[in-house]
Amino acid sequence: MRKSAILFAGLFLFIPASFADKGGPPPASSKTYGKTLVAEFDLPDDVVERFNGIKPPVSRPDLSPLENMAFADGEKWLGEDVQVESDTNPHTLVVTLKGMARQDGDMASMWMAGWVKEGGMETQKPVSGLSQKGVKAGEGILVTATGGGFSFKESQKAAPVLTLIRADNIRIESVHVQVWSGMPNTSLLETFLSLRMLWIAMAVAFLLWFLRRK
Repeated sequence: MRKSAILFAGLFLFIPASFADKGGPPPASSKTYGKTLVAEFDLPDDVVERFNGIKPPVSRPDLSPLENMAFADGEKWLGEDVQVESDTNPHTLVVTLKGMARQDGDMASMWMAGWVKEGGMETQKPVSGLSQKGVKAGEGILVTATGGGFSFKESQKAAPVLTLIRADNIRIESVHVQVWSGMPNTSLLETFLSLRMLWIAMAVAFLLWFLRRK
């Protein structure tokens, strides 16, 4: 009986670990960031060249990093209007950056992404994750990140907007923007894995309870 209980608890510990991600996140092209892919944009070559010519912004010591980012001029791209529906919130902008490292070291970039709504009101949020550590000179870079979800109280036409604040150690080759609406569907496996710490805790608790009985 004791051996069976240990085997049972071990099985609970093994299953979550055996299904853990191997090899990092899936490619951006195979990952979903919402329920529906609404639109896609490849930024024009002239915009990419403007991005490559950007100068590092001058930081004000009296402002926080987030405030400095918000007040920086940057280089901006404004996309075509997209029909956004209030009943398909949130609307998520996904940015894929492709380029080449200029030298050995870290590649870092700072971006803002958001929307220009009807009436001209603009809202942007920081995009985190468009960076890569330990690159080699001439190495290809491909990173994807989101600007977070935006909710609209009313259905309307709105234009996606992307602003580059700074880019260090990268020659940008292309920038791809996706617009997703709704929450992504979660598979049974993803749901199971999201609860794996609960399964492990249950297995340990069961094993301790059984051993104390003995």
